[in-house]
Amino acid sequence: MTITLLHSAPSSGARHTVRSAHAPATRRVTFLLLASACLALAVLAAAPARALERMEAWPAKRPTPALGLTDLTGHTWQLDELRGKVVLLHFWATWCESCVAELPHLNALAAEGAKDSTVVLSVNYKDAAATLAEFTAAHPAPYPVLRDRDGEAFKRFGGVVLPATILIDRSGRARWRLSGPLDAAGPAFTTALATLTAEAAPH
Repeated sequence: MTITLLHSAPSSGARHTVRSAHAPATRRVTFLLLASACLALAVLAAAPARALERMEAWPAKRPTPALGLTDLTGHTWQLDELRGKVVLLHFWATWCESCVAELPHLNALAAEGAKDSTVVLSVNYKDAAATLAEFTAAHPAPYPVLRDRDGEAFKRFGGVVLPATILIDRSGRARWRLSGPLDAAGPAFTTALATLTAEAAPH
């Protein structure tokens, strides 16, 4: 956050020697405003990481949308075929700087997830095929890259900003939604993921 304080330059001529009767009150108000701004910054700095992660539980009464997206090899993915696994469904785009910056986090999660049946599915949002092909050639992914050609899947999963991540449990039910950059070491995310991986697979 950047706070800009605007200061007025003193006017020229004799007028700037005139002392206003309201000057002390004005200085007090200015001091209080500055103190409030400093307090607000302190509160933000001390805010729990979970608040900054924008993590929210998936609404209990809201059904989990169908996936039905095709990856770059031509395979169409459905959540039903992934029952018994925890799924990390990650929406992103090549033009999104935050999305590109967090690729190492996704790669690490995919490698770690192989140990506990966690699957990372990367869903590209509306990039042209040529753009996506060029990007994936430069940034090889150790997980499937699906195409959300018209952005409808992003809408179905309640997407508002990119990147966005949906955590889906072993029964195929969406449980958590993270809006914004992924912090794989953040307490809210790690707790949610650990909870899902600890749950038994449905019979």
